[in-house]
Amino acid sequence: MLFRSSTLERWAELEDVLHNEIRLLTDENDEDPQLETLRWRLADLYEHRLGRPESAVEVFQQLLDLKPEEIGPSLRLEKLFRDLGRYDELYDVYMLQESLLEDEDHLEVRRHLARLSMNELARPFDAIDQWRGILSEIHLDEESLTSLERLYESVEEWRDLIEIC
Repeated sequence: MLFRSSTLERWAELEDVLHNEIRLLTDENDEDPQLETLRWRLADLYEHRLGRPESAVEVFQQLLDLKPEEIGPSLRLEKLFRDLGRYDELYDVYMLQESLLEDEDHLEVRRHLARLSMNELARPFDAIDQWRGILSEIHLDEESLTSLERLYESVEEWRDLIEIC
């Protein structure tokens, strides 16, 4: 137990050091590339060593705000939001990823959006839009057809159901 306490204290000391370095560099030059590295280290520390996922989310969101075109922070936020059950924010992360990715990765994100809308968020019309978008790219996608069938039944869109059957 003494070892664990000592280890946590050292991680907390590292947190203070990282915060101070980030503050100093931010005061000097907000564009310093070292800032990004320090923020990544801080987020990793929160997520993996200190068990503070909410703090990790804050830092990853800062990274995303600084470089919205970078996929890395959104991938980490995806995992954290899913683990924390923060599904509305997970949806937003998927929407961002959809705009950044292409080809198979793009389609996989659309599937995530559709499933999330259909299940955790209970947004059948958003799910319908996502599944239809997938079908426009892969015409006989089994998962899309099956999901649309269930969704059309649940929202009583009989004409649309007939179209896909």
